[in-house]
Amino acid sequence: MKKRKIFGYSIVGLVAIGIGLWVTGLGGRLVMSGLSAIAGPPGDFDPVNVATPAPDYSQIEYWAAHPTTNDPADLSPEGVSVPVQGDLPIDVFFVHPTELLTSGSWISTMDPDSGTEENVEWVMANQASAFNGCCNVYAPRYRQANIFAYLGSEEERDAVLGFAYQDVERAFEYYIDNYNNGKPFVLASHSQGTHHSIHLLRDVIDSSDLHERLVAAYLIGSVNIPLSPEWFAQMDHIEPCNNESDLGCVIHWDTVPEGGAVVERPCAICLY
Repeated sequence: MKKRKIFGYSIVGLVAIGIGLWVTGLGGRLVMSGLSAIAGPPGDFDPVNVATPAPDYSQIEYWAAHPTTNDPADLSPEGVSVPVQGDLPIDVFFVHPTELLTSGSWISTMDPDSGTEENVEWVMANQASAFNGCCNVYAPRYRQANIFAYLGSEEERDAVLGFAYQDVERAFEYYIDNYNNGKPFVLASHSQGTHHSIHLLRDVIDSSDLHERLVAAYLIGSVNIPLSPEWFAQMDHIEPCNNESDLGCVIHWDTVPEGGAVVERPCAICLY
């Protein structure tokens, strides 16, 4: 009888712990941290150990989409014609999401024959191409962070993302200095790309006269590092878009499957 009571109390205790972890969200984070430790890249991230040299954005091979190349971002639905790339009065600088989904390294080696780069081309066709009817599409390849960077600690995530961001900032500055020629531009991104674009807006665009040429920033799918009213409060010029005629502003949203969990937080940009 005593053993039964102990067993029963143990079960109740485990259930209570499980409910507590579920309610607080700690359970999911513990599972993700464990998964990262078991299946993620070996060792801790160290930028000194990154063997892949920084991309040279003067070389066309480091652009996943560019108006002078025939690339997947040029695609359009059957029966829909789009203007010739390079002839449009507006550009889009598109930052692609995470496509490094294997555990070989914390940072992409940018091997053109890898599945990672094949995934980048898929994103050009299915995301960046949405802008080819309005804009000349520029999308840099960069030493992106591994998907496992999101499954570990916040400190580890920020270290890997911070390294990847350096490439994105250099690509943007090269684009401005060599390709933009003073034109208005759109900043567009998804997921990891949005995390880098958030930095671009804050550190490069908002703090310079570039904000005057920003048509809009489409920063989509940033659930892990959400935009917030506090983030906008740091900005001198850039605000959320409130209607279709606003310029120099941000459009941002996250989506979840039907019936999926919704993260409760203050709505920074309520356009759905």
